Amino acid sequence: MQTHNLWIAPLIGVAFAAVGLVLSRNTVRTWDDTQLSYRLKRRKRLG
Repeated sequence: MQTHNLWIAPLIGVAFAAVGLVLSRNTVRTWDDTQLSYRLKRRKRLG
């Protein structure tokens, strides 16, 4: 019974890693967009 459940823990780990990767990618993309729009707004204000 113990050996049958050995694959569950790594599977959960991989699933969490995949979700974390997707979330971090989205966060970086959103952060880049925010930085870009902030720069554009600042340029317009200075100009």
